[in-house]
Amino acid sequence: MTEVIAHQPDDDIQEHQDDVARRDADAEREVLAGLMASPEFRRHYRGRLHADRFGGYLHSRIFRAINDADGRGELDPDATIASAAVRPVLDALLRAQASNDGDELGAALRIRTGGHTPQELSNYLIRVADYAPFTRSQMNTAVRSMESAHARRVMRATGHRLASAAEGLTGHTLDDLRSAAIGITEELTTATTAGLDDAQARVADRWDEFVADIGARDDSDRIKLGLIDLDAVVRLRPGHMLMLGARTSIGKTAVGLTFARGAAKQGAYVVYLSFEVTQVECMERIASAEAGVPYSKIQNGDLADVELQRVQNAVANIPQHLYVPNSPRRDLDQVVSTIYRTAAAAQAEGIHPVVFVDYIQQVRFPGNRSNRQEIMTEISNSIQEAAQDSGCAVVCCAQLNRQADHREDKKPQLSDLRDSGALEQDAHVAVLLHRPDFYDRWDPRMGEMDLIVAKNRSGPTKTITTAHQLHLQRVVDMAPAFAQDTDGASSSTTSAGTHGSAPAQAGPRVCPGCRDA
Repeated sequence: MTEVIAHQPDDDIQEHQDDVARRDADAEREVLAGLMASPEFRRHYRGRLHADRFGGYLHSRIFRAINDADGRGELDPDATIASAAVRPVLDALLRAQASNDGDELGAALRIRTGGHTPQELSNYLIRVADYAPFTRSQMNTAVRSMESAHARRVMRATGHRLASAAEGLTGHTLDDLRSAAIGITEELTTATTAGLDDAQARVADRWDEFVADIGARDDSDRIKLGLIDLDAVVRLRPGHMLMLGARTSIGKTAVGLTFARGAAKQGAYVVYLSFEVTQVECMERIASAEAGVPYSKIQNGDLADVELQRVQNAVANIPQHLYVPNSPRRDLDQVVSTIYRTAAAAQAEGIHPVVFVDYIQQVRFPGNRSNRQEIMTEISNSIQEAAQDSGCAVVCCAQLNRQADHREDKKPQLSDLRDSGALEQDAHVAVLLHRPDFYDRWDPRMGEMDLIVAKNRSGPTKTITTAHQLHLQRVVDMAPAFAQDTDGASSSTTSAGTHGSAPAQAGPRVCPGCRDA
């Protein structure tokens, strides 16, 4: 028993070290698989990851091979699975070995890979491909784990070098040992602290720039959503995520499309991903809202000549940069890819990008997880990180649960967001929709919709009252009287915040047809 106890700590230490080594190797495989699978990851980490950060020599060579194949254009930019990159990465590995076949590097490669044949290397790459992370959040976690492992290796190397230096300084003074220690420590930590002083200097230099920017600040980086009262409270900017929450049938798609039209009319590059209605239905709703022609008439094709003319005129004036993809894929990686591509396209034209996701609970998460809360947390985190990293504003429509039904005032709260608290936490702004006539069609406030700004990192929380015209698939500002054309269409003399959309009439706050919406 005594002997077992005496040796148990060593066994535990060795087992722990083996576990750590396995986790470090798995993290490196996840990073490599992510780079093989995603052109977005390759772009994001280009210049941020280095071959010397990999603990395994073969992993370092694979990393170089991925960069080589990517630089040659051999990796399919549209591929989203790591296995598609196995062949070109293997070819790059073999090219590197052939180019150095007669020198020390080529010999080292053959020795360090255990004399593996091309088939064995191919099998290993296939194994690596199975580690592909599904989301940006998972990729970031793997990179952080890899960097932590690198830092531990640097610390161990520092300790070994100090011990060796101490043995070689027999007969020397303590000052000699201290000088050697300082030199070794500085040498081995340069790689992990390179650029830190520069970064600190850049931050310090930016204070003057920051103060000057405040004095000259304007609204050029704001993304307005087309409702005067809401835009006065919400300052949506590139990289922000806005959560638009509502119960089923309240009208969140109509509000989402109102925001999308408003942003596009302000000059933003807008992509509306609708997982709930088809592209044609979205186009019909946009046409209804722009022309002031009931949605049901457009759906049925039951239009008078004057209404058809109004639709044609309205469609001709729809902003150029308002896009509604046909049957967009619901996979999370495709949503994230759309955010990055929209940002790149918009920035190339010098305008702000906005992606609408309608709605976020419809986004599919890869894998076989059953915990819905964990899934939605990953989805929300990934979309929020993509927004911040790309500089693209993202507006996510979200379903609320039925808790508001049990409250006396029926008003929603942030805690009503379904499936995950991450939806509330990740959002820069959260707007919840409340429609009194949803619960009582003869409510004194029929025709009104409250936009409850329940969270606002850049301003106050507030309830904005609008007029809902759901038969026209839009909401508009509560505004003074507006003249009507002889054909019943709204006058072009509208408030600046409605961008040509017909606001509610003065008098009773009821819009024609809203009771039948």
